[in-house]
Amino acid sequence: MADTDILNSNFNILLKKKKYSDALTMVTEWEKEKDLSTGRISGKLLLLLSKTYYFNNRYKKSKEYLELYETQHPELWFNKLYIEQKYRLLILEERADQSIELIERALEIEHPESEKYWLFFYLGKAYFWNGDYLKANRYFQKCYIYYLECNNEYMLALTMYMMGYLCFQRAVFNKAEDHFRESLVIFENADKTQQIGHCHKMFSLIYTRTGRYEEAKNELKMAIRKYNKLGSDSNILHCNIAEAYIGIFEGDYKLCERELKETYKEAARLNYKRAQALSAEFLGQVYYRRNKYREAESWLSKALKLTDHFSRCGDVAVEIYRSLGDVKIALGTLDDAEEMLSKAYKLCGHLGDKYELGSVYRAKALLALRRGDFDQGRSFFEESIITHSSINDKFELAYTYKIAAAEYMEWTKGESVSFGVKKRLFGEAKSYSLNAMRLYSSIKLGNHAQHCRDLFQNIENESNEGFKESRYKQIIFNPSWLYGDVLIARSRHMKDVVNRIKTIAAENIEVFIEGETGTGKEVVAQLLHKWSNRSEGPFIAVNCASVANELFESEFFGHAHGAFTGAVRRKAGYIKSAEGGTLFLDEISELTRSQQAKLLRVLQESKLRVVGETEETDIDIRLILASNVKIDKLLNNKLLREDFYYRVCSEIIRLKPLRERPDDIAALFAYYLNSENNEILAERDLIKFLNNYLWPGNVRELIKVVKSISIRNGNIHVVTLDDLPVWIRDSNQHYSLDKKTLIKNTLRRCEGNKTAAARGLGVSRSTLYRWIEELKS
Repeated sequence: MADTDILNSNFNILLKKKKYSDALTMVTEWEKEKDLSTGRISGKLLLLLSKTYYFNNRYKKSKEYLELYETQHPELWFNKLYIEQKYRLLILEERADQSIELIERALEIEHPESEKYWLFFYLGKAYFWNGDYLKANRYFQKCYIYYLECNNEYMLALTMYMMGYLCFQRAVFNKAEDHFRESLVIFENADKTQQIGHCHKMFSLIYTRTGRYEEAKNELKMAIRKYNKLGSDSNILHCNIAEAYIGIFEGDYKLCERELKETYKEAARLNYKRAQALSAEFLGQVYYRRNKYREAESWLSKALKLTDHFSRCGDVAVEIYRSLGDVKIALGTLDDAEEMLSKAYKLCGHLGDKYELGSVYRAKALLALRRGDFDQGRSFFEESIITHSSINDKFELAYTYKIAAAEYMEWTKGESVSFGVKKRLFGEAKSYSLNAMRLYSSIKLGNHAQHCRDLFQNIENESNEGFKESRYKQIIFNPSWLYGDVLIARSRHMKDVVNRIKTIAAENIEVFIEGETGTGKEVVAQLLHKWSNRSEGPFIAVNCASVANELFESEFFGHAHGAFTGAVRRKAGYIKSAEGGTLFLDEISELTRSQQAKLLRVLQESKLRVVGETEETDIDIRLILASNVKIDKLLNNKLLREDFYYRVCSEIIRLKPLRERPDDIAALFAYYLNSENNEILAERDLIKFLNNYLWPGNVRELIKVVKSISIRNGNIHVVTLDDLPVWIRDSNQHYSLDKKTLIKNTLRRCEGNKTAAARGLGVSRSTLYRWIEELKS
């Protein structure tokens, strides 16, 4: 049969209809009549043959035809169909970096605009599979705008689908669902059956991860109907695996076991290694939850071996490593567990997988407890809770609460556990078991909720209800609250700030930090520098208010020897001193508009002329600015030039005052009191007094208070209310003062802000308004 015969036959039609198994049957018949070792075969046919074998999961044969194409048609390496097929095989072999090189090389050649953006789309996908989500998103955004403007609805839908997948991988489920929903509408209008099925499958995965199991199963049914139309065995198999996975959450383990063994066999028959690995992995999870740890280890080891065929660095691998970590902890092989969890943790960072990261933290908590390190275990449990909470992962959050509650209860049985620690552990265990029960109930998992209710009752029964209320409680600083050895973050607001810093630290962009005096703007700047690729360079901090107007140019740009009277030696200015590092300018509004213009010129041109010299030199700095005045106010009052603002405000970080983040007050107090000493006791109401105070000087004022306590008390073991400054104690004695004086003093401290005054007085805003009206009458 000639090349053209097969191309003009039903072969091409079958491929367009995605009837790959039927197409493969036709190809194998054709191959019997064709001697592939001799003669030249058309490039188009070779690519179609490679594609046919690829979609029948016969990847080795697919690669052979592609290599034959490369040998016989080397001049057509930039062919669109070739790039698409080469991309598929490189991604399959976990060589996304090579697919990036291929597409970037193709982009060096002049292409029509439509082909250029098609290449951008595949480059975005390549960066996605390489774990570089920032660059992937950048290319998807380019494609989104282009396809929107040129009205290419199909490519627009594919782009939105990948944007949804990107959000899903980063556990931003609401946004992912929106993208999939928009792409689904276009796929339905274009009658793209396979893509419609893909959207429903992704909806199912989102609903599974957010605890909406019935909706997840309904979406799977719709996906299967679409895949049945195409005869797409591999996609149907994947849906069956996903359905069994839902059963694990619902606790129907025997049914899951039976279904997953069937999908494992079917995946082996189809030579679909990824589906085989998923089936084996989920079987491992089933056996783990049934406390059959040896069987769990066996299936998870099979799953890990199968990832050799497609990826030891992908989303499946990270789940397997973490699950093996759990199993090996249960078996007592703790060193092996640590090795598995280290690999899982590293992959979570590579993939940006918050969903799995929370479970890795939970496993690390168990590992630490088995090694007798309760403080580290407790810290990891807290990180797990924070991570699962941040992505609204109710099942895994509930599971972490349940495991932590059970572990804390067991820990109380240790002979070395003190009275105070034991009491606290029982209290936290009860709280965690109740949280788990409520979460399980909210996602309609009644059997899990009942188990947590029983757990709570056991904790209640075992706890000593005769514990006497102590006048004191321990002040403990948790090391997990300290980031980069410089910033303390316990409150949700400050943890969000830390996450923001992590996101933008590596980007070489200017940052503006806004916050009241003493809120920690310089500390945030230090952490931005420490986590950036400039961390080896200098960090230069300048308070602009301290720079005299007439010395501005000399201080910032430097001066040559003899440049002016008194210039007895050459001096490097702040900018040059920060070369290769970060320059932090606090109280930026203290610079005049003229000084801002001079600084702007240096930033725009990245060149500096020293006072007294004529030649300019190149500079390389990162600028971080800060102000205790809100940016809007600076602009409205003409204290900040608009052109300067637009140049330096690529990102803005706003810090709340300390009075609005009470969780940080206790953490800061504990840290600065004595971060090394966990035996410090504080009078029970002391933290309440600290929280009630308005802290006009914010963190800086709190540090002064702690230092004054340390100076007076020396080696601190017990802190009482009498150790606090009188103004903090007085601010808490609301009713010991004349009401009018109290309200007047509080309003003055809050600069007339009634909301802040009400908070400081410990009353609602409406109560404060009522008091003010009563005093007027």
